[in-house]
This record gives sequence, C-alpha cells and structure tokens, in this order.
Amino acid sequence: MVDRGAEEDFELLHSMVPSAEWLAFVEELVKATRRPEQLAWLYARENRWDDLLTLVKTDRQGDWLIDPYRAQLESRFPAEVAELYEKIVGEILVSATGRGGYKQAVAYLRQMKQIGQAARAEALAGRIRAQYANRPALLDELSKLR
Repeated sequence: MVDRGAEEDFELLHSMVPSAEWLAFVEELVKATRRPEQLAWLYARENRWDDLLTLVKTDRQGDWLIDPYRAQLESRFPAEVAELYEKIVGEILVSATGRGGYKQAVAYLRQMKQIGQAARAEALAGRIRAQYANRPALLDELSKLR
C-alpha cells in the first residue's frame, strides 16, 4: 500500500483521513505493510524513529535498510547505530576475503567515530586486529582508520 517515493499520494491520503483518526489509520497501515523498506519509509514519514531503529536492528537486511535514514538515526541514536555497525562489520569480516570488504568494514568504523563513538570503534578495531592477525590486507586497511 505504501510505496517509497509516493509522497504526494500519502499526503492526499493524509488529507482524507480525519486528524482524530490518523494515528489509528497509520497503525493499520503498519500492520498491513509487509515489505521492510515500505515500513521504514512509513516510520520515517511519521517521525517514528524508535520504531524505525527497531526495524533496522531486527530486519535481516538492516544494513541496507538504514541507508536512506542514516543521518536521522545516527543523530538520534548514536550508540544504538554504532552497535548495529559493529554487527555489520562482523558480518562483513566473516565473509570478506578481499580488500573491498575490508575497506567497507573500515568505513563503518570510521562512521562510528564520526557519530561520537570513537572509543567503541577503536575497541572494535583492536578486537579485529587480534582476531584477524593473519589478514595483512585487513590490517593495512585498519591502519588507515583515523
């Protein structure tokens, strides 16, 4: 029912539903929405940032689901988003065998630092260095973390 980018249709729908009924109507939309990207859009549109964070943290594709809402979530929930980034980094490193994956993992560490989670990023980098000491390309990428 709710498609990302259907802002005009959503505004029309909002204008047709009485204000007193809007919250209940949105709840019904939430229940009826099956695709996580549509649900994320709806949560963001309605400023339901806690719900969006929960969705991003629990959906198996949360790493790409967060992208359109990264700035809003990072500014509101830096520690929680950093926790998500830690999880994503772990998932990347389990399957990464080349520099591209390592660069992606370090980019998440860098982002953690940018949102005020430098200590957490450095601690994670230390654990990665210890756990993956046999991956010189990864260690090289980690040395570029600033």
